[in-house]
Amino acid sequence: MANWTQSTPAGRHGIWLPLLVLAALLAAIWVRFSPWLPSTLYGDDLFYFAEFLKGGCATKPSEILTTICQERFRPVASGFIIAEMSLFGTHVQPYIWVNSLVMALTSLIVFQTCMVLTKGRYMVSFFLAAAFATSRFALYHFTQVLGPVEGVTLLFCVLAVYCYARIDDGRGRPHRWATLAILAAGVAAFSHERTLVVSAWLIP
Repeated sequence: MANWTQSTPAGRHGIWLPLLVLAALLAAIWVRFSPWLPSTLYGDDLFYFAEFLKGGCATKPSEILTTICQERFRPVASGFIIAEMSLFGTHVQPYIWVNSLVMALTSLIVFQTCMVLTKGRYMVSFFLAAAFATSRFALYHFTQVLGPVEGVTLLFCVLAVYCYARIDDGRGRPHRWATLAILAAGVAAFSHERTLVVSAWLIP
């Protein structure tokens, strides 16, 4: 984290600025979406948990890298959700905590990306990140047990964009950021197949 912040326009503030922004984004997410918090599993979440209990398609750790279900291959998201279900069972609240943290981290990367693109304009970057975090499109990411299918995917997509923005910002090593952008886009693609398009976008 220290190296990351030191190489951005906010670097002189060390780790404190990202931590403050992260806390503020978490608070904004909870204020925005808390009225819609579920109290129990329902819909697709309940169906997937039932599949998990009976060892359905791609719900066993041994199948994550070898099984395609409904013409979908999502080992990153599947592994993440299976790990959560093993830990949390039917207790909904921990899923929401994890979802909120994933969304806040994603929004923090949006903030850092905006800091690079705006040459260090804190308030503009923060409000753009806050708008991103509290968008109505984030509701699914926050309230659903299966939210990581979208949330984790978005995290790595945004990370790829951040790394791409760092290639020509005059700080650090361009080839390192290019490599990280490609790796992040690859992880996103193995979380949700639609993000294969991000890899094409990264081609110079």
